[in-house]
This record gives sequence, structure tokens and C-alpha cells, in this order.
Amino acid sequence: MRAFFAIFPPEQVQTELLALQDEIEKKLQKPLIKDEKRILDGAINYSPKSRWKKTDVQNMHITLQFLGDEVTVHKIEDAKKAIDNAVKEIYAFEVFGKGVGAFPNARKATVLWAGAESNLLFGAAREVNKALEGAGFKSDKPFLAHISIERTKFAQDVDDVVREFADKKWCKQKWVADSICLVQSSHTLGGMEYNVLKSWKLEKV
Repeated sequence: MRAFFAIFPPEQVQTELLALQDEIEKKLQKPLIKDEKRILDGAINYSPKSRWKKTDVQNMHITLQFLGDEVTVHKIEDAKKAIDNAVKEIYAFEVFGKGVGAFPNARKATVLWAGAESNLLFGAAREVNKALEGAGFKSDKPFLAHISIERTKFAQDVDDVVREFADKKWCKQKWVADSICLVQSSHTLGGMEYNVLKSWKLEKV
């Protein structure tokens, strides 16, 4: 199975993320400035920048660590046991939303994401990574606190959008991350479907 560990934002933050999606979508649909008007047979054609698919709000999350595309049931149990111990060292913490970025980069983007900032978030990811490494899982990339909000099949240049939203505080208030979830994901006709296999409540300091 395909699985990962994640933190899901609360409902009020989901509302802020939906507003951010709508705001960015308007920018993405804006015609290209340098090619804004093409006169063909006396008609004006507008060229949209790209076609992006919004991430379903219930699927928005911060990935702490991806386990793999083909994880066995036995390895999932190993991961659960590892996090059973790791959460003893992780406490609930505050997160705030700031900035927008793109993968793999803003010039050739296939994913747009909203930034999440918190000093303790990186510590939580480090504890999860350390515990899972002891269970035989190795992280395939450095941790970057983000929430994917838009995707496209074909790489697009969104450098102007990323620059405009780079310092935007898209969430009005800080929110508390108080649980870690083990999630199974699967492809469906409508996109991705997530199933929470187990969640761990984080104690407050």
C-alpha cells in the first residue's frame, strides 16, 4: 500500500486554504501579458496560463514522512510501533501559514503549495524521521513544511504568482497541531482517496 505520516489542519484553516486557492486560481487564469492578444481572422484569442486541479480540502495536509508506494502490512505495523514511542517526545505545537511555493520549481511547476511555519514542526518531523529510520524507513527527501493546494499534469511557469504570494500570511491566526496521522492513499477516478489508519494525539505542554 501507499502510505505516509501527516498532520491535517483544522476546519478553520481549511477555510483559509480554500480562500487562498480561489485567489491563486484568478491569477493562474489571467491571460499571458506578453501574448495577451492574438489576432486571428479578426478575432482576439486569450491564452490562459495553465490548467490546474485544486486539491480537495479534506486531503490537504503537511507530510511528515512518506513511507513508499508499496509498503507491506508487516512494515506498516513496524511504523506504528515506532511512532508509538516517538510521540512521547512530541508535544502539540502552534503553526502559522505563510507564503506560496512550487515543485519542482516556479519556472517548471507541477505543484503549488502553501507554506507552513513553526520551529517545533521541524522538531516533530525530525523525531518521526528518527523513529522510522530505526524501523527500516529512510526519508527520500529533506522535510519541507508545506500543504499542496494545486496540481497540473504539464509543467507551467508560475514564477510571477509565487513571487506575489511569497510573503503572504494566508492564515489569519496560528493553529494548533495536536495529532499525527498514518494515512493510506489510493488513486481513484476522481483523484486521490485518503484513509487514516491510525492517529496519535499529542499532549499539550
